[in-house]
Amino acid sequence: MRSDLIADSDSRVVYATPQLTLGEFHCDPGHRRWSEENYVDDGHHVVFPGTPVRIEQDGREPLVATTASVVFYNRFQTYRRGLVSEHGDHCWFVLVGPDVLADVARSGLPQLADPHSRPFPASHAPSAAGTFLLQRALLRHLRDVPEPDGLFVEERLYELVGATVAGLFGVRPARAEPRRAATRAAHAEVVESAKALMSTRPGDRLTLEGMAGLLFVSPFELARMFRRRTGQSVHGFLIQLRLRAALERVLDSGERLTDIACDLGFASPSHLTDSFGRVFGMTPSSARALAASRSATRTFLEAASPAPS
Repeated sequence: MRSDLIADSDSRVVYATPQLTLGEFHCDPGHRRWSEENYVDDGHHVVFPGTPVRIEQDGREPLVATTASVVFYNRFQTYRRGLVSEHGDHCWFVLVGPDVLADVARSGLPQLADPHSRPFPASHAPSAAGTFLLQRALLRHLRDVPEPDGLFVEERLYELVGATVAGLFGVRPARAEPRRAATRAAHAEVVESAKALMSTRPGDRLTLEGMAGLLFVSPFELARMFRRRTGQSVHGFLIQLRLRAALERVLDSGERLTDIACDLGFASPSHLTDSFGRVFGMTPSSARALAASRSATRTFLEAASPAPS
């Protein structure tokens, strides 16, 4: 028996945090794993199949895993795989730390009663369209962006794990406000502290793990509290802060866009320009040109005014 995910040469880590590891795995049709028993010994796994493959976990009915399903492995799960596709077994996986699963349980999944031992009661669940889209978009983002924003990626990873595990139980995690006033106040303090941290360090390469550690909560809890109380993601809030700071500098200085983008944590000037345009409806250069022209003051004001609802 052997573990054939992270430790194997046919596995590649795509992105990793202390609590979550996103990876890619490939097993050619001629590999010996097709004829031997396999097992997972490095933690709990959520697996997104890329090719169809027959999986038979010990003690559970066999299934043909496809892109329309998500497969779950508890730590120390033994299983066999059977060839279905001429391309072998290709999949993406998330190695999930037990503390993350404990957070998922507290978020409204009491069925996830044992996050440390055997949290997954079944071998698979349907892959919801939204979850599949999120997983593929995240992988494409990590493939196409040379230096991805860690905060953005971490939030999407936690969101992906939460939604996928909830799908295993056929429910959505509860989103209701905590009942106790003391708990609500504590959550509010965490969120406001996160906002203060970001507003004083908008250009830093903040991560969800790092912020959560400073605020003495888990990354999953921070992301969930923040979205519930503000209606937006932590990363989305930080981008708004960065863009407002960028606007001030675009209008009030002759700084190069390259320097502004670098100082405020944007991957490139084009990243800043694209984000700026989506939010303000004009490019930084257009905003600077309009604001600099006395004759264009009214035009700039009109362009900046929100459209009537």
